[in-house]
Amino acid sequence: MISELSVTYIDRELKKSHISVEETEKKEILSELNARGKGRLLLQARLLRHALDKDFSAEIKQILYRKESGNSELLEQIVRLCTPERGKFGIRAIVDYNFDDLIETALEKGNVRCRPVYRAGITPETAELGIYHVHGFLPRKEELYPDLEKSLLIFSEESYHRLLSEPYHWANLCQLNFLNNNTCLFVGLSMTDTNLRRLLEAAWQNSDSPDECRHYAILKKETAENGSRAKRSFARAYRTLQEETYAEFGIDVLWVDDYSEIPALLRQIKDGK
Repeated sequence: MISELSVTYIDRELKKSHISVEETEKKEILSELNARGKGRLLLQARLLRHALDKDFSAEIKQILYRKESGNSELLEQIVRLCTPERGKFGIRAIVDYNFDDLIETALEKGNVRCRPVYRAGITPETAELGIYHVHGFLPRKEELYPDLEKSLLIFSEESYHRLLSEPYHWANLCQLNFLNNNTCLFVGLSMTDTNLRRLLEAAWQNSDSPDECRHYAILKKETAENGSRAKRSFARAYRTLQEETYAEFGIDVLWVDDYSEIPALLRQIKDGK
């Protein structure tokens, strides 16, 4: 997303100066921007927000929906996981850290009633699955969602700082509520978000069973268990260290070798295997 917004900024600045460049030159400029922003994504997003000004959200939305997602096995399995079964407890809600409405669209196609929650004051009905957009919401059909401008888009540095500094912001309270009262499964997250880790730790400190992990995170292995004996030994030791660290937040890790394995894992969870 940062890279594509950077391309938009580069195009805009070059057009202002009536300069035409080859794609190779544009890639060189983008590479330079990425190198300067390496490890400082929030700051880089802030710079782009300032540069694009009032068009910032619109440009993000255009990038989000530039390519039709088509059929996604991951979305299909999320829908299946959320489909209620007679006489059984199911998924209570989805906390969505993305801006798009892909989950809502997939759920509607799967005949699962849902309601996006993107600001304080929205309450799903009993028969609706709440989709809580705690980092903001940029749906394709904005006219269907009243007071959408009250949704705080958590993308650049200043908006992230605001979320950190407001403990009673609805998005923070929403996450704490689910972390305190439910078993949560994290899918597609790196688990490096400072605010999320802060909320996890706060919920864990208030837990009645601090010795038991109550949440699960699907994570991709960072080190492969192949190569020399030393590399294999280190990979196992590092993975154990990660598991012990995540356990301090009340999280049990479900490892995958590749992200493509996640749909099959969700299928197993749904089938109770």
